[in-house]
Amino acid sequence: LGTAENISRLTIHRKIFSDDKVNSFLRLAAWDDEVHFIIIAGPPCQDLSRAGAKDGITRGVLRGERSVLFFHVPRILRYITETFEDRKVFHYKNVHYIVENVEMTQLNHNIFCEFLDDVKPLKVDFNSGGCSASLMSRRRLYWCSFHRKGGDIGFQDFKKLRCAHPAKMHDRSLEDILWNHGLGGYEFCDPKRQMKVVSLPTLTRFAGNVGQEKYNIRKKDESDGDVIPPPMEVIEDLMGFPDPFHHTKLDLEGKSIIEKERRKLLGNAFMVFHIQLLLLKLHDAMHRLGHENAYVKHLPQDLAQLKKDKYPDIIDLIRKFGFDKLDNATSGTLYECWNATS
Repeated sequence: LGTAENISRLTIHRKIFSDDKVNSFLRLAAWDDEVHFIIIAGPPCQDLSRAGAKDGITRGVLRGERSVLFFHVPRILRYITETFEDRKVFHYKNVHYIVENVEMTQLNHNIFCEFLDDVKPLKVDFNSGGCSASLMSRRRLYWCSFHRKGGDIGFQDFKKLRCAHPAKMHDRSLEDILWNHGLGGYEFCDPKRQMKVVSLPTLTRFAGNVGQEKYNIRKKDESDGDVIPPPMEVIEDLMGFPDPFHHTKLDLEGKSIIEKERRKLLGNAFMVFHIQLLLLKLHDAMHRLGHENAYVKHLPQDLAQLKKDKYPDIIDLIRKFGFDKLDNATSGTLYECWNATS
């Protein structure tokens, strides 16, 4: 699609809805209203995350150069959902979205909720100790159009839906996982405290970030011995990637990826167990009589103007982005654009 700040209605049509595979799904949807589309978005979290904080302060949605891209999410969601509605293929309630991000300040949290049409997030690993789905924590927020009220998600939720790591389900340890990868006799450790580690914090892109010192292993009988980072195959296992665990080993051209870059990829990745749980919750929503999905009613600049006393900074920010210019770049709806270019 290109850079988010240049995506217009016509861009969405040309890059997505002119695709042969998408159109084949649309033709199928015309005959079968059980076809559902899921849009997943993860705006950059560096300006929101504590790992990126300076002196304990995050830049947030309003001041961050990257996380400010969040405001493009409701805009693009609106473009896509109105396409389905205008083309009369099937009802927009068959279009769902999942917007993912990290723990953030209450102000940023409120902005996310309000601009996503008052949807509250599902909170994973916000319980004491975390590690709800695996022996690795992955504290995340998920705004889901099919679960408007949000709520806390813990181990019992993953256990009930049978989508937790086998080691978590069967009360195994990190040492058992290392043994499965040919590292019998090794244990995870915190070299700063010279302590054994029994559960891991949320993985970040960089080993030097706060809390990442626990991502080290050593031989159990050599407390003063060499400490090394675990193979990325072990991390892929903990995050739920299927065996064989080489998903981040090669790039699209078949070239090997160094461990440092593999860590960055995994630091940005979704935990597979989380996606399994969300899809199962979507499945339940689809079969719930009379369920309603969240349609993004207002474009960001419209909502900011509607509540101008509350969001004067956002009004200025959106003007700087030129949202009105983007929305007026093509007259009418995506359906009309489609007719004009077909």
